[in-house]
Amino acid sequence: METATSKANTDGRGNAGGGPAAVLRALHLRLSRPGMFGTGRRTTAAGAAVKCLLFLLFIFLFLTAVLQLGRSGDARQKETLENALSRAVTAIFAEEGRYPDSLEDLTARYPLLCDEDRFRIDYRALGANIRPEVTVLERNGN
Repeated sequence: METATSKANTDGRGNAGGGPAAVLRALHLRLSRPGMFGTGRRTTAAGAAVKCLLFLLFIFLFLTAVLQLGRSGDARQKETLENALSRAVTAIFAEEGRYPDSLEDLTARYPLLCDEDRFRIDYRALGANIRPEVTVLERNGN
């Protein structure tokens, strides 16, 4: 049986009266109960430290992965440049019957896109009928 006090503290639907302050108080009590979010315990300082360390580990692993992807991209660019140089040297030999005398002769016939800040091309002509040594070198700082 309901008493006069309990009727005064509820509205017609059985909800606690008292306006927004009472609702906020009830919400605070509900969220502050142990076990509300699955662990059954409140977070301690040690638990917070472990969570912080796991978060920092995650950030470290993410940054390492991003840097590794950048390095593999550099390796692919170097390989693409080496292949383009080799095809150009072979094409000139097939057309003229001799290899280009210098890198300038090669690039005059077959312009190449090369990031000169990142790569340097070493071209050594050994003779008209001997394939030149073409080496792509990464510049320091990469």
